[in-house]
Amino acid sequence: MREFAARRTLGFTESVIREMTRLCMLYQGSEALNLAQGFPDFPAPEPVKEAACQAIREEVNQYSITWGARDLREAIAVKVARWRGIQADPETMVTVTCGATEAMIATLLALLDPGDEVVVFQPFYENYGPDTILSGAVPRFVTLHEPDWHVDPDELAAAFGPRTKAIVINTPNNPTGKVFTRQELRLIAGLCQRWDCLAVTDEIYEHLVYNGEHVSLATLTQAGFRCFAPDGAYYVMADISAFGYPNDLEFAHHLVRDVGFAVVPGSSFYRGEGLGSQRVRFCFAKKMETLQKVEQLLSKIEPYEGH
Repeated sequence: MREFAARRTLGFTESVIREMTRLCMLYQGSEALNLAQGFPDFPAPEPVKEAACQAIREEVNQYSITWGARDLREAIAVKVARWRGIQADPETMVTVTCGATEAMIATLLALLDPGDEVVVFQPFYENYGPDTILSGAVPRFVTLHEPDWHVDPDELAAAFGPRTKAIVINTPNNPTGKVFTRQELRLIAGLCQRWDCLAVTDEIYEHLVYNGEHVSLATLTQAGFRCFAPDGAYYVMADISAFGYPNDLEFAHHLVRDVGFAVVPGSSFYRGEGLGSQRVRFCFAKKMETLQKVEQLLSKIEPYEGH
């Protein structure tokens, strides 16, 4: 008899998470203690329910445009600007989906071709592996190490190569609760720049952080600098190692020649072999419009290609 299911789906099974919910209901009934699936056993907040009822009463029940209602996209843009400092154009940089699960599979389907590779941290949320395979790509798994679920830099670097198209990052992480550190995210950003690949982040739990801080990778992949916050004066030293330049002189020359603004090479403030070779100094005693212009130019900085 002919097999109608696509071969790429033959290894997939029922969601294990939802299977445990189904078995819990089967064996224990509606009052079962279900700690398997991530849904609360308390009511939704009244303002949320009231907003839903109001939308129904006001006939907000027709098709939206493909990438989401404009007022919702604008609200999302305001939210990410307020919480993450990310300036997202609601017309070109925000798309509304039915949850993060749809967003992830839609993103990977849009980006990946057969033969591409995707780096996935494990343990991972159960959809990431199948999403990669359904997209025709090959997952390359990198283990997070107990007890703090840290990333081994050498293992991560070894997972990247010429076929790497993307890396999936879930922070805070499901199922471990790990919050990726700035250092780990900078490592990831540097590898993405080196191999010219994309970071696909799932940050659904961004406001559920108990220790440390949640950092959106987009706030780092945006400029690439690691800055040392000053306590006085009007200068700031910045780490440029994420860009891959062999030294601060070549980087500073790239900025003034190709990008359009000048900084001071960090090595000029040191005496000693190699000191300051991955640092530059910015002066921020400038008009706000000058600093905003520089911010716009940051996207023109290119990673080192040996030129």
